[in-house]
Amino acid sequence: MVAFPFFASTKPPATYDQADLFPCAIKEAHNFRGFLSDFSIAVMDMVLWFQTRSGILGHIMEIGVLNGKSAAVLSTHAASNERLVLVDKYDWIERDKLAAIKPDTEFIICPSDQLRSTSGHRDLKGKCRFIHIDASHEFAPTQCELAIADELMMDNGIVVLDDFANLDHSQTIAAIYKYLFTTKTQLTPFLVTNDKGYLCRKRHFEFYGSFVLASAIGSMALRGVTASLARTDSHPEYRAFYLRERGPYDTNGLYCTEVYQQFYIKA
Repeated sequence: MVAFPFFASTKPPATYDQADLFPCAIKEAHNFRGFLSDFSIAVMDMVLWFQTRSGILGHIMEIGVLNGKSAAVLSTHAASNERLVLVDKYDWIERDKLAAIKPDTEFIICPSDQLRSTSGHRDLKGKCRFIHIDASHEFAPTQCELAIADELMMDNGIVVLDDFANLDHSQTIAAIYKYLFTTKTQLTPFLVTNDKGYLCRKRHFEFYGSFVLASAIGSMALRGVTASLARTDSHPEYRAFYLRERGPYDTNGLYCTEVYQQFYIKA
């Protein structure tokens, strides 16, 4: 079992072990069309497990659903007392398949910039533990979606952004960093992959970052993925870890430790 710190305010931890839900999550995801890779499924499963195991319970939202592939992963982790709310401009969602996983899944069909006018926004403000954004991928809408997620997430929640490092959508990257460094947000990346960026509030970086540093490689191995971490700076303004598949220069799963060892000592 992975060791990790607890917040005094968290609820009692769940009883299931590290990768218990992963076979179900990846099986359900494979029933849907979409672009979510098995690596991304494993990372999402790991982070959702860590939240639940740490007693962080709250609602789950996805902005940008397409057919529902990533929503299937979210569905496997949403507890009976947690709402799963799926938002999309187009109703291309395979609702029957998702309802078979979590029957009370909620759907909001509207453009993301109209989400604030819905009851879903009012009811969920400050109550979401996990928000996945995979919507417009355009510059201005991405900033709006991130601002909405900032409002909806609970204090120790997470916002996940799709195509975080995808240069086919380079405007998404620009929009994310403009929001992070030109607004009063407290969001900061703690984990990035080739596909997604995982953000938490700055005051909780050590909580999530410590888990990533101590346990991400082993956690991914439990899900059948040989992964490595890279971090080549730990400036207070940006300390995220990069998680990817193992490369030739990764000693014990850490990139280039002969040069960057000091950045792997603590979160």
